[in-house]
Amino acid sequence: MDKFPPNCQIARQASHRATFPTPYPVPESTIEQLLQAFAAEMAGLQRYPLPSWTKSPHGLELAKFPAPELILESLRAIAASPGGQVSGGFAMDWYLSPVIQGAARKKGEWDIESARAVLDQLHKMAERLSENIVTLSFPYPALAAVSAIDRAALDKTLLEDAATRLIDRYRTIALDRFKADNERLAQHPEFIPEGYTEAHAAAAEIKIREYPEQSFDSDGKKLIGILRRWLDGADAWEEDDWGLQAIPLLKHPENSREFELKLLSLYPKHSGRHEWALTTPRPGSGCFLGPNNLRRLMQAVDKLSPPLGDEEAQVIRDAMVSAWETVEGIGKRSGKLGTHCLKALTGRKDLLQEILPSLRGAQIRKQVEAAIAAS
Repeated sequence: MDKFPPNCQIARQASHRATFPTPYPVPESTIEQLLQAFAAEMAGLQRYPLPSWTKSPHGLELAKFPAPELILESLRAIAASPGGQVSGGFAMDWYLSPVIQGAARKKGEWDIESARAVLDQLHKMAERLSENIVTLSFPYPALAAVSAIDRAALDKTLLEDAATRLIDRYRTIALDRFKADNERLAQHPEFIPEGYTEAHAAAAEIKIREYPEQSFDSDGKKLIGILRRWLDGADAWEEDDWGLQAIPLLKHPENSREFELKLLSLYPKHSGRHEWALTTPRPGSGCFLGPNNLRRLMQAVDKLSPPLGDEEAQVIRDAMVSAWETVEGIGKRSGKLGTHCLKALTGRKDLLQEILPSLRGAQIRKQVEAAIAAS
């Protein structure tokens, strides 16, 4: 079923263009065309509140508007329009999502006040959600707005209050949903899973309180993860299996290849333990790296290459194999780290050929075979 309102060809095309992957920068001219197309289309609509920039004395020269203003005005227009999963209920979300995505990729003109204003607006519209069977999602690109702030050269510690309020709001929403689901389940005991007790429910509630991300889709998880990183700081190491071993070393860092080698060599030494969230294993728990620890391990790989000595290449190879290890019923421990290690091993055809027969997964084997061919 088409998610866009009738006769909204521009919206479909622009939405597709606006979902470009992060690594590929989009020219300012393309963003400008995207925003102009939407402003022109929305100008003919009378049933929805429109952002102030559609009525600007500048006409449709939206490059004159700072990205924070475009994002904030678009979010306010979305919040003022009808919500709910009914016909046309999220129409303004559909119209303005590509505008927000495009503006979020404009070069930064952020300051602390504009960042706070956007976070406060997200707080006000936090309950504007689309509910799936298992997870909640935002019908508007909240992640794009927060990511734009994250990329800006701002002191994120000055955003702690706003970030804390927003995380707490999402936590409350997740808990309210969990409690409502349990109340409905209590009214229909025939649907209660066998062995599910009040103790299980209490334990699940504690996990949601600690980790509300599990109630949201992948974009929601990433959004809350960014906010957490602002609060925790760059050196807040997670106590996953690698972190438990590495944190004592990280408290007394050394600037040497030997130190980086030591950190990387700890990664394959893990217990295999993990903790489930609703749909995925919880990062930073057990053998699944938290975001700060993953970033630090990838930095260690970068600092070891190039050129690589034999011992260094072997340690990176062992980390790669361990990252690609499959945890039964879940998946790879860290495909991102594994691919990063493989790039560092370009040119080491001998080591890659040695491990190729033991690798599982057609996609991983193709990556390694391509690296061997390029060596």
